Amino acid sequence: MVMSFGVNNTVANTEASNRGWDEFNNYWTPTLYGDGGDSLLFNEVDEYEDWISYCGSREVADVGIVLHTTWLGGGDLQIDVAFAHGTPTNTVTAPSKPDGPAEMLIDTVGEYTVTGIDAEDDSLWYMWNWGDGEHSDWLGPYASGESCVQSHSYDEIGNYDITVVSKDYFHEAAPSTATSVNIICCIERGNVDYLGDINIGDLTYLVNFMFTGGEAPPCLEVGNVDAIGDINIGDLTYLVNFMFTGGVAPPPC
Repeated sequence: MVMSFGVNNTVANTEASNRGWDEFNNYWTPTLYGDGGDSLLFNEVDEYEDWISYCGSREVADVGIVLHTTWLGGGDLQIDVAFAHGTPTNTVTAPSKPDGPAEMLIDTVGEYTVTGIDAEDDSLWYMWNWGDGEHSDWLGPYASGESCVQSHSYDEIGNYDITVVSKDYFHEAAPSTATSVNIICCIERGNVDYLGDINIGDLTYLVNFMFTGGEAPPCLEVGNVDAIGDINIGDLTYLVNFMFTGGVAPPPC
């Protein structure tokens, strides 16, 4: 328990003091400081006694410290410290489930969003795991409640689980609920350039690829218009018949 007393008058000299008492009716009242920085003004003796008794009965916790170190590479080390009167409260919860497309074409970019809430309003960092062997660095800081938006593309067809881990200055949370994304190659055979419906642009794209060294379709399956073997003259003929002579539509992927 720590207590200190003070008075609100300072005696510069006897003459000034007497004048203060005689002419201005000065008086002084002690101020009592108790544990925890409390400051109260008392006028009665029993009030002092009550406060002293209260201070003596209070349970005063030790100062608690949480220390977190991060190796930044090279010769750099980041040290974060939190301390409190008692054990520092620190709660880190998993971020939200990543929000974004559930299906994408191969080699196209999808945008995903997560949001984290920190009970102590600490800043947050996020690490994204894209499920294909790639993950981000720790990204941040973001304010509690602020969204983190990231983009990614996949170069192989398949199904991937996207998860995100968050951390504040001192602790790392559990991973988020996973978002599954299905990466597909073919949506519609004959739509070789992936632009709009099947049209002359697709036919030109396929002719250029087959005869003039043009760029390959983003997905070879869309160029395999008749779904037979590899891309060949039969696919080009099938596409021409469909577009100009009322031929049968390309089979589904």
